[in-house]
Amino acid sequence: MEKKLFIQNNKGFTLVEIIVSLLLLSIFILLLASIVTMTSLTSQKFLNYTDYEYAMMHKKIFQLYEDSRKVTATKNNIIFQNDKENREHKVVFNSRKIFKQTRNPGENFASGYSLLLDNIQSYNLEKKEENLIIRIVDRGGKTRTIKLFLKDQIKLDEEKEELLLKEKEESEKIRLEDEKILKTYEEERNKLLEEYKKYKEIRTKELENLLEIERGLILEKENSKDNKEKQQ
Repeated sequence: MEKKLFIQNNKGFTLVEIIVSLLLLSIFILLLASIVTMTSLTSQKFLNYTDYEYAMMHKKIFQLYEDSRKVTATKNNIIFQNDKENREHKVVFNSRKIFKQTRNPGENFASGYSLLLDNIQSYNLEKKEENLIIRIVDRGGKTRTIKLFLKDQIKLDEEKEELLLKEKEESEKIRLEDEKILKTYEEERNKLLEEYKKYKEIRTKELENLLEIERGLILEKENSKDNKEKQQ
């Protein structure tokens, strides 16, 4: 006489089928939660781009510096003058943003108003001998410092020329660092997007497989029920 391993009710699911269904449902919920978490982390990564914004502004200021023959500063402005081209760039600081105004821009610069950095918390322009120290607290609360030499090309003597050369070398070093930050940001962004795409494809495939198993169990149950009804 054969012993039955479980009792089946023709009007419902067996205990094993219920347990398997609950297990599949639990796995489905866990996979869905992991996708939501990954999406949230990816969004936060893309929203944190204060370093990228600052590097772009830093690069633009040194472009203006390289174009100028004279640099002066007031409490809220930095003025870059190029007397040969009759061109003037003015970087304006106010309570929340930093923007640029250019007169007679030529081919390499945009005219009029151009936003450099937005949503800053505070700023300070400090003259120290012939140097200008710019301190900016960005929207993330991080203090940024830029140092410029207040140059006057007409009055420079040999000693000042050496200082200017040193400043240019430092500016070039900072510019390369800024470009490295921008390049790293783009590479990390593309890598993160690719990883997220692969992760989503894998999880989607797993979910599809689970749903296929679930449908198979339901179909098997229905077929079993139909066969028993026909036998009766």
